[in-house]
Amino acid sequence: MTLHSITDSVINILFDLRMRVLRRKLYQPLVTDAKNSQKTQLTTLQRILNDNADTEFGRRHQFDSIKSHKDYADIVPVHEYEDLRPLIEKQEKTRAAVLTAKPFVMYNQTSGTTGRPKYIPVLQETLDSMKDSQNLFTFLQYQSCPEAYAGRILGMASPDIEDYLESGTPIGSASGHVYKSMPRLAQRKFVVPNIVFSIQDYEIKYLVICRLALAHKDITLLASPNPSTFHKLLELANDNLDALIADIATGSCRFLEEVDAKTRTTIQRRLHRNPTRAKELAAIAAKNHRISFADVWPFLKLVTTWTGGSCGISLDSLRPDLPAKIRVADLGYLSSECRGTITLDTQTNEGIPTISENFFEFAQKNEWEQGRPKFLALHELESGESYYVFVTTPAGLYRYNMNDIVTVGSVFLSTPTLQFSQKGKGITNITGEKLYESQLIDAINAAKSHFDVDVRFYQALANEIEMKYLIYVELVSGLHINTKEFAEYVDGQFQDMNMEYQTKRLSGRLNELEVVQLKPGTSEAYKLHYLAAGQRESQFKPLILQYQKDFSFDISAYRVP
Repeated sequence: MTLHSITDSVINILFDLRMRVLRRKLYQPLVTDAKNSQKTQLTTLQRILNDNADTEFGRRHQFDSIKSHKDYADIVPVHEYEDLRPLIEKQEKTRAAVLTAKPFVMYNQTSGTTGRPKYIPVLQETLDSMKDSQNLFTFLQYQSCPEAYAGRILGMASPDIEDYLESGTPIGSASGHVYKSMPRLAQRKFVVPNIVFSIQDYEIKYLVICRLALAHKDITLLASPNPSTFHKLLELANDNLDALIADIATGSCRFLEEVDAKTRTTIQRRLHRNPTRAKELAAIAAKNHRISFADVWPFLKLVTTWTGGSCGISLDSLRPDLPAKIRVADLGYLSSECRGTITLDTQTNEGIPTISENFFEFAQKNEWEQGRPKFLALHELESGESYYVFVTTPAGLYRYNMNDIVTVGSVFLSTPTLQFSQKGKGITNITGEKLYESQLIDAINAAKSHFDVDVRFYQALANEIEMKYLIYVELVSGLHINTKEFAEYVDGQFQDMNMEYQTKRLSGRLNELEVVQLKPGTSEAYKLHYLAAGQRESQFKPLILQYQKDFSFDISAYRVP
């Protein structure tokens, strides 16, 4: 690839030097820690417990007496977020050392089972660790695919600050803070400034991103947590192609009218007349009647995104629009609660757990779901097996149930690698919305009351291919509903209860919910199907929210014509 200027060449030389520093500063310590993961994990646990021994939680759970993983598991129970919510709120209100000795500097916000948002505490230590882990991830990608960093980068992130609590503590995204605080050298490679991610109107935000990104031919790396974002960008780019090409030619952006002055000024500084690039894009559009990422960014070498679970389906459908030989790097096991893994290699996409930052416990999938778990440390895991994850973080999450299932890959030195498989029971996740069974129950109950109907049975299925939810409803014999109105009402309930569901619906990444009415007797046929498969009648309990790919009953055969 031919770079555009001497400046680009200098930046790449400096970037390479920076990677050499990161190898010594971050990668070599990782190798040392990974040689004895059992020792490293125990050291991490002891550090977290010692740091917080004099907190209200630490005194109550005798942190100063815990000397082993067994002690910890015997004394401290597994926690859900709602168990910790009162303590988080107490520390925020009183500023006392309730969960952690160090103060919370911000909160990551995510959806919760009750409809109330979950505010995940973030320490300054958390932000520092995230910067280090992101730098390490960058080094590992550079080591595996250096050509991905030869050009510019289109990276997507959440806003660093979205709101504030009454106390003034910010609510936002720790990853957004990392993006915003990148060194200037790295910022020069990114085509979208951090402030763009704070634009409230989703369509305008994505159109601005399209405008900024399409002006560059030399993009070599795409990065976004969810591949559905790339689908949305491509859809909007093709729907607005004439306008985008015209703006690139003139150095303008017609989508900024309703954007605040500060954001508009920041974006306008990056706009330049580029009639040559506009002609290139027009020629591509004229030839193919649409554009693809492969067409507009021929030097693209690497896509970094989630590849596991339902994201893998979305990614597969994106591949025809990418260059044939492009590499895909998994973003790693990453959530609002913590960064769980760092991807070691773009070839295998196996991730090493953040063993010197967080303490991990695991329960074998079937044992946890059957209510008889044995908790295992990282070094006790078996390759190929699937486990539920429980994490202890420096920011006050103790034996926290992530309700995530991971699969164990190969061993790096002495440390098992992990890959995210799917959310656990009671949660589905097509594109980041994380819909809970309790939210489904509340929404259907509200719909029953609103429409004054008696629902005998219902089943919600997450269709990852069509990116939507289907809810099958059996009513008392003789009753009928307007399925479109019922679907719109339930969809509205989900949006009111779950901000992430609302975000994905408003941005078009999650398609309209569909409701299907079932014939009378469906629920009995459903039950008989699973009893015939070996379930005991005394233990039969339908999983009313699950993925369509895991659903074996032919429910479509019972739909009302």
